[in-house]
Amino acid sequence: MHESNTLQRLRLLEESLSETLALFYPLADCYVEDKLFMDCTDLGVEFIQAKVGGALEQLLQGVVDPDVLSCLSKFPLQAGNNPLAMVQAKEFDCGGLAIGLRFSHKIGDMYTMATIMNSWATTCRSGIHKVIPPNFELPSLFPMKEPAFRQWPTLPLRKKFALARLNSAA
Repeated sequence: MHESNTLQRLRLLEESLSETLALFYPLADCYVEDKLFMDCTDLGVEFIQAKVGGALEQLLQGVVDPDVLSCLSKFPLQAGNNPLAMVQAKEFDCGGLAIGLRFSHKIGDMYTMATIMNSWATTCRSGIHKVIPPNFELPSLFPMKEPAFRQWPTLPLRKKFALARLNSAA
């Protein structure tokens, strides 16, 4: 009984995440490590489903099994397309779900992650029309003042840098 219910909830989570990502479009990119830039691929986030032994109720009541906690916090080390965010839906034996989000600090902070999670939850419960869209127009909120230098001062070019070494034998 709970197997089909869980599949429906997972489908709803995936669909609502897809809708939410349309608002938070930078998350659908991937990070190119060797070239240090965001590649606008629109591949989306990695959505992983996994099973966890035990009951969610025990965890919610404070009966903490270290093996279950360890399982809940593990994400695959490398995803195929190096996404900026990964979602993991872990299903307990009882049919309960735990949702985990791994988020790259290259794209946002904890407040950003909480905003995305809240927007995703709202989309899942009430629809995307109830979500307040994010504003990516930061320069309009903090306009650039006149630059401190009209032209950067020229620095003398050196061919060598001398480095002082500490002697740990002293």
